[in-house]
Amino acid sequence: MPILHSDLTNRQDDLDALTNLLKAGRLYTSSTAPYTGLAIALNDTGTPGNPVPLYTKFGGQPVTSNSMLVKYTWNGDTNLDGLINADDYFMVDSGFITQAKGYQNGDLTLDGVVNANDYFLIDSAFIGQSGVLVGGAMRTATVPEPAGLAVVALGMMCLAVRRRRRNGNAA
Repeated sequence: MPILHSDLTNRQDDLDALTNLLKAGRLYTSSTAPYTGLAIALNDTGTPGNPVPLYTKFGGQPVTSNSMLVKYTWNGDTNLDGLINADDYFMVDSGFITQAKGYQNGDLTLDGVVNANDYFLIDSAFIGQSGVLVGGAMRTATVPEPAGLAVVALGMMCLAVRRRRRNGNAA
C-alpha cells in the first residue's frame, strides 16, 4: 500500500495534489469493479489543532499523522480498514453535516461536497461487499485498473521530486 510522508506544513497541499490526481484517474478510467476503488486519506483522526494518527502502522510500515495513505478498498471505507461498517457511515454523516472535504470525511466522489452521490457509493459497496479487503484486495475481488494505479504512482513521484527541489536536494 503506497504511503507518502509529509510534514505538518505541507500535508494538506500534498493531500490535495494526490486527491486531484486520483480524481482525474477516476474520470479517465472505466470501472470494472463497481464497489471498489482507490482511496486516499490523511492518517489523522481530524482533531482540530492536534494531529493524532489514526494508525501507527499501515501495511506493516510506520506512519505518522502527516502520512497520506492510499489503499484499494471498498467505496466508502473512510478509515481504510478494508470493511464498510458503522464507523464509515458515521464519517459520511459527519461530513454531510459539517460539509468537510476529503475521502476520509465522506466525500467519496471527490467532488468537494458530501451528498446523495456519496451515500449511493457507500450504500452500494456495503450491500456488495463480500468480506474484508486485506492487504489492498481480496483474492476473490476484482483488481484495480492499472491506469488508476499509474496515476497515483506518477503523482507520488512528482511530489517527491517537488519536495527535493523545494528543500534544495535536487541533483
